[in-house]
Amino acid sequence: MFQPSVWDDDMDMVQLRMHFTEVMREIWDKGIKSFVAGDWSTASIQFKEILRLTDGMDGPSQHLMSQMEHYSYKVPVDWQGFTELE
Repeated sequence: MFQPSVWDDDMDMVQLRMHFTEVMREIWDKGIKSFVAGDWSTASIQFKEILRLTDGMDGPSQHLMSQMEHYSYKVPVDWQGFTELE
């Protein structure tokens, strides 16, 4: 079962996040909150900034940008805060 402490206790997870600075985490948090809330214009700005700061290498930002692009950056009318993984 997933426990939030895994982000701090599991060394693999800690290593995966090492390239992210506190500033990047703040940008990401604003982006993901905006994405979930359906404010994709703000979300895309935040994820583009993360991609700029990571030389385009942040997979989660790439994925969410791809999801928004799939919908032409228009929030689906039945938006529930997430998209189904394919």
